[in-house]
Amino acid sequence: MRKIERDKTNLKKSHREFLELEKLHDRACNILAALVSGKGRLVKYGLERRHSWKYYYYDEKPDYILELKDGRRLLVEVKAKRTREGHVDLILHTYVNIRHVRNYLKHSREKGLPCYLFIAFFDEEGYCVGYRWFNVNSIKWGKLKTKRMWDGNLAYVLPLSLACNPPL
Repeated sequence: MRKIERDKTNLKKSHREFLELEKLHDRACNILAALVSGKGRLVKYGLERRHSWKYYYYDEKPDYILELKDGRRLLVEVKAKRTREGHVDLILHTYVNIRHVRNYLKHSREKGLPCYLFIAFFDEEGYCVGYRWFNVNSIKWGKLKTKRMWDGNLAYVLPLSLACNPPL
């Protein structure tokens, strides 16, 4: 893996911004919990490492195993994204880290469970403007465009048109 050189000031700023985004992640988890309420239960699967500098490099696991009342089980990764658009229907695409997608697919194979992304979109004031579900296993990742992100990571450009129906 290529090491990206950054000065300490930018790294601290990035970490501070990362923690701010984690607050939105917590809100996205609360939205998911409300949607699942009465239909199943969420079991924590991924590790909480937001206060560790090693967080940026570890083996990313989906956040939850969702156990539905009908007996189905699936992995769910929760994402929170900021948007300037006023509604989720105005958003054309979002970004997903390539390394994370590979790990989600790996854990899906190991557990024998389908994996979904639950992405909640928040406006600049922190209000949720919508959410979308994506079946990680059914997306043809190799056909998607990629983009280098601000932190140096390579990400897939994920069109919102690939969203699926909620698996609930």
